[in-house]
Amino acid sequence: MNMKKTILILLILVLVLSSYFYYNFMDVTKSELLSYQMMLEKTQLFIDAEAVEGEAVIHKTDAHTFVLVDVVEHIMPQNYRIAPSGKRILFSKDGLDLSGVPEPFKSQLISGDFEINLPVVDVGGAKYIEVGHLSELMGYKLIEGENHVVLFTGSQQSLYGFVDDKSALRVKGAPLSAVIRTLFGKERVLVVDETGDYMKIVTSVGEMGFVDKKDVRDLYHMPKPPFSFVKQEAKTKYGRVQMTWDHVSSYEELIDQTPTEKIEGLDIIIPTVFRLTVDGWVLNNMDKRYIQEAKALGYQVHALFDNQFDPELTHATLKDEVLVRRIIDQLTFYAIYYGLDGINIDFENVDIADQDAITDFITKLNEKTQELGIVLSVDVTRPGGSDNWSKFINRADVARVADYVILMAYDEHWATSEVSGSVASIPWVEESIKLTLKEVPKHKLILGVPTYMRVWTETKVEDSIKVSSSALSMKNMADFLLKYDVYKSYDEKIGQTYYEMQGDGEDTVLRIWAEDERSVTNRLKLISKYDLAGVASWRHGFEVSAFWDWVNEKLDN
Repeated sequence: MNMKKTILILLILVLVLSSYFYYNFMDVTKSELLSYQMMLEKTQLFIDAEAVEGEAVIHKTDAHTFVLVDVVEHIMPQNYRIAPSGKRILFSKDGLDLSGVPEPFKSQLISGDFEINLPVVDVGGAKYIEVGHLSELMGYKLIEGENHVVLFTGSQQSLYGFVDDKSALRVKGAPLSAVIRTLFGKERVLVVDETGDYMKIVTSVGEMGFVDKKDVRDLYHMPKPPFSFVKQEAKTKYGRVQMTWDHVSSYEELIDQTPTEKIEGLDIIIPTVFRLTVDGWVLNNMDKRYIQEAKALGYQVHALFDNQFDPELTHATLKDEVLVRRIIDQLTFYAIYYGLDGINIDFENVDIADQDAITDFITKLNEKTQELGIVLSVDVTRPGGSDNWSKFINRADVARVADYVILMAYDEHWATSEVSGSVASIPWVEESIKLTLKEVPKHKLILGVPTYMRVWTETKVEDSIKVSSSALSMKNMADFLLKYDVYKSYDEKIGQTYYEMQGDGEDTVLRIWAEDERSVTNRLKLISKYDLAGVASWRHGFEVSAFWDWVNEKLDN
């Protein structure tokens, strides 16, 4: 009897102790998991698996992840600095591994006298850089979690392996540590450390934890990737090129205009992201995610490079061979880094004395674009205009080296014109084509067409008429016309619809020569009539949604 009581007491004691240890163990594991979750919620950035303290070290948008420059300065490229404008970061190319760049570009970039500049964003006075730059320029391993970022600067190689199906990912390297989750399907992981019988790993979605060493198989090393080079193949989907300029004046604008859908028929997008500045520096507002999204949709991306329409700056730059080489080196670097399909040159308001220098610059740049396998296009105005806006460029010489010459056949009547009129009447456009074809072969000539018009305001002041204008996009025309009682007619002579309205006051008249389906159709007929290479619209976002449908339906491909 006493023996039975003793056994019963022992069983009760074992049960009590088991329950005690079980619930304490559960409390510990719950506490571990809670601490782990709180760490991930609190910590936004991990560098080499170590948490970076601080708030707002990561700034996220819908498609971008930016990291606070101050907290990654120790892993930034060599000799970096913030530009005086605060809008970009400058650094030497000397800290980059260019072994992945083939000759002759590697030697050109190594010997070139230039710095790299990348745009930064300002959030409440703090400067952030897109985190992808650190991985792609410096070869760091980047893993983005839902709310955090993991960066591994690593050595020259990273260790990877595959975890057995149904292995436990634990908070700590111990058999009784809390399980974060069970890994399924031989998941590939990055191994960052070994602790006893456990390996510290990072999963593909940024989870960090420990797995039993014997569950990690097929270990292999992956070399730290050098700065890469991909030779582009410049091809178009249609018989004639269809392109549009995507006008932006800042990096933030470009991010906001990242393509999200494919416009049927549109082959090429040209964001206005490169600009000449003093001493031959190329101001850079390009965004790699913009290009990735555009290419995923099937677009080619050509980057526009302009001269700020500054004749003094242009003259001082082009007369100096060192500065010309610096420009070409920078454009070569950005073409390689961003994976550009082409470069579009838009130099305007240039002294006629610099005509030969312009030709020489485009010829030298063409040598590089040909080697890179990308397209070089040059924008020109109608022949026969003023020295600085038309005669400064030798179209025939440029056409011999450029892949395309784009005729900007608009602004027949400028914004400041003293006479109201069409932005680009059809007879004026046709004459512009004929004049240009005397110097540029048809298979290289692309017709630039406007997707905007001008609202002309004519006010009678005593015995004269005061004229002013404002731009109006095709997209906004219908809403604008709803505000007025409109007289509408079709002007057969100029090939456009004409609108006339009473303005504010009896002495004021509003006039519009519209861009609509009829005017677009008339322009497309000219492309077919003269067998031109394609169409380019200024500018993306101004057109109505049906614009590219008209192009696809009515342009003879």
